[in-house]
Amino acid sequence: MAFELIPYESIKNFLGLDGSSINDYPSLGTILDRLLPSFEAFTGREFEKIERIATIFMNEMPKKMIYLPAIPIEEVVSVEAEEYGSVDYKITGYGLRLETGISNDILNVTYTGGLESVTPVLEAAALYQLSHEFNRKEHIGAETVSTEGGTVTYRELGLLKETKRILMPAVHPLKTDCY
Repeated sequence: MAFELIPYESIKNFLGLDGSSINDYPSLGTILDRLLPSFEAFTGREFEKIERIATIFMNEMPKKMIYLPAIPIEEVVSVEAEEYGSVDYKITGYGLRLETGISNDILNVTYTGGLESVTPVLEAAALYQLSHEFNRKEHIGAETVSTEGGTVTYRELGLLKETKRILMPAVHPLKTDCY
């Protein structure tokens, strides 16, 4: 993974592990690899800073606000509408604001955006979610588990409520379905 959410040393210290690398714990690496896509889906953002091409289908209603998932935006290479051609724009905290509303067209935006490095919010959420999933790996998907002392009830699979609360400052400004 190019965008490392949390260094192994932090995981090792938090979970009290003895291994010298994450490779000593294959399930840990598997869990860690799926956290970034889960966080991106919840927040409506793409975190790794790379060049991207976004294709936006513009409907009948003229649109000026363009949602780009990889924020903050560092550079815009081009903004082209298939029928209108080159489009004037302004970079915003949510993506782009077009100078002229565009409708019934396809907008192609080539840009570089995302985070240079992991934020404390992402690292905290990763450590919290990772520790929960790693400690529960033998019973993944189970809702109840019988133990010598009785039964334990687990919540369904997915991000924990606390993980979602931790991630709230990282939610894309135009994503409203996680509140």
